[in-house]
Parts: sequence; C-alpha cells; structure tokens
Amino acid sequence: MRFAREPTDKPKFESKEVFPMSTIDYTPARPADFDYDAALADIQEKIRRKAKAKKLLAHFGEEAVRLNAIMEDRKRTYDTEQEEADALREDAMMLFFYRILGVKDEKIGKEEGEALLAKAEYEAAKTDLDHVLNRQVELRAEIRSLGNCERDYEEMVAEKKAWLMAKEATINAEVEALEAEKTAIIRDSKELKEALESGQYVLKVAKSVEDALRTYYTYYSELGRRNRHTSPYRDHDIGLELRNSRIRIKNSMETLGRYLQDFAAELKDLLDQPVDGIPVARVESALTWISQWVKNVAGKHGGDSYGVVAELSPLVKAMEMKYEEKENACREIDEKIRAMVIEQ
Repeated sequence: MRFAREPTDKPKFESKEVFPMSTIDYTPARPADFDYDAALADIQEKIRRKAKAKKLLAHFGEEAVRLNAIMEDRKRTYDTEQEEADALREDAMMLFFYRILGVKDEKIGKEEGEALLAKAEYEAAKTDLDHVLNRQVELRAEIRSLGNCERDYEEMVAEKKAWLMAKEATINAEVEALEAEKTAIIRDSKELKEALESGQYVLKVAKSVEDALRTYYTYYSELGRRNRHTSPYRDHDIGLELRNSRIRIKNSMETLGRYLQDFAAELKDLLDQPVDGIPVARVESALTWISQWVKNVAGKHGGDSYGVVAELSPLVKAMEMKYEEKENACREIDEKIRAMVIEQ
C-alpha cells in the first residue's frame, strides 16, 4: 500500500483471521491408537467450564459493585448511630435530665441497641461482599488454570485434519480443494483490502476537517458576543483560538489531499483487478472526482471538506460490505473443513 507520508494516528483496519490454524503445518506425533475425538471432547468440556466461569465472573463483578454500595451506606448509618450513642453517654446534662424523668437506662439502651443493629447490618453486608470478592478470586484462578483451551481446540482439530489427510486420500483431496478455494478468495481480496483501508483513512481525515471547521465557526460566532457577560468564552482569547483553528484546518486539509491521492492510487490498482459487486464505472467516477478535488481544492483551507465524505462514503461502504462478504466466505470454508474433520 502506498502512502505519501505515514500518519501517526491512522485508523487500523481490523481483519479477523478465520481458522488461523489452517495456515500452520501440524505433524501428528501421537500414538497410533490416540483418540482424537476423546481429546476434542475433553477440550470442549474445558471451553464450557471456562465460558461458565467467565459468565459467573461478570455476574459477581456486578454484584460486588451493588454490595459495596450497600456496605458503604450501612457503614455510614452505623457510624452515625454509634456517634449518637457515644454522644449521649458523654452528655452529663442530658443524662441528668433523663435520670430525673426515670428513663436514663431506657434511652441509653435504645441508642446502643440502634448502634448494635446498624453494626450487625454493616457486618452482614461486609460478609456478603467478602464472599463475592473471594468467589471472583476463585473464578479468575479457574480461568487461568484452563489456559487457552480455545486455541488448544483449534490446534487439536488441525492436528486431526493433518492425520486424516495423511490417512484418507478422499479427505485429503476434499480439504485441499477447499483450502485452494479459500486461498484464491484471499488473493483476490488483496487489492480490495488495501483500497478499503486507504478509503477509511480518507473518511477519517475528512471528518477531522469537519470537526475543526465546527470549532472554528463556534469561536467565530462567539467573537461577536465576547463583550457579553454571559459569554462562556469571555475569558478566552478568541483571536488566538481562531488562529489555532485555522492552523488545524490547514493541516487537516493538507493531510486529506495526500490521503486522497493515495486512495486514487489504490483505486487504479483495483481497476486492474476488478471485484464483483464494485462496478468499474463507480471506481472510475471516484477517480475522476478525486482528480478534480485535488486540482480545485489543493491549497484551499476554507469551506468544508468539499464533499469528500458525501461523495466517497457510499463507495467505501460498498467496499466494506464486499470485503466482509469475502471474509464470510472464508469462514464458511473453514467451518466446512472443521465439520469434515470433527465428524470423521
């Protein structure tokens, strides 16, 4: 892929690997009577346990937050009740008054009883929270002990596939045919993927131009109101903010121009390897539009992103959908191979 200048914050296009083990050469080193099906069943059980542990861990995480809030609330109540009980015991005048009324012991007992009840409720909440926290520790330990069982399962399936292909000529031919089909899809998708990544970079920078312009117009509008006491920007140097906004717009527009030229180069490569579902006429129209944009807009730093998002978003979206379709086709092939291996 060609770039006029490598950006420091360019968005990363994430393409998920499907059935990654299919690209690894596994040489079975098992005893002749090794039971692959039993081994796969054992790993599947580990995967089930790990999934259950993760689900419980998420549940206990939410429960810990809830119980912690309850515990803190009860702790505040307990502290308040205890302070009131202590204050009563230390207030000689109030105790004298209650003694005259004959209710001293009753009042002290009432305050201390409320404090003890609040303490019991606080300690019960703390016990519940401690139990949940301990369960989280246990679940994390269980998840660690199960290791990367998902990867272990993929490796075992790949190993069984290699074993079957070495043993069964029919299986070997079927798997090789499917893998050849997948390789062809990946090869044919190369130019599409590169053009898609470049198009995504263009849209990201174009949107940053629009964000910078919104900021500029906000300060520009504020400039007319800067003498009003209600202005939220009355303490700001609006002139400085306007200048900084213009600099950001200028830099973003220059970056956008470079990325558009990179995108045009990728689209030209795509014309050499047309993709079903991406009309050649549409790609040619985009190339013409980019050429005119670079010719007419280069060096200008006002207005807006000059229609980049509106003009190119539909094409980039179509490319995303087509690339996703090809990824799904690869996944379907992987699932066919997986099912073929597991069922043998």
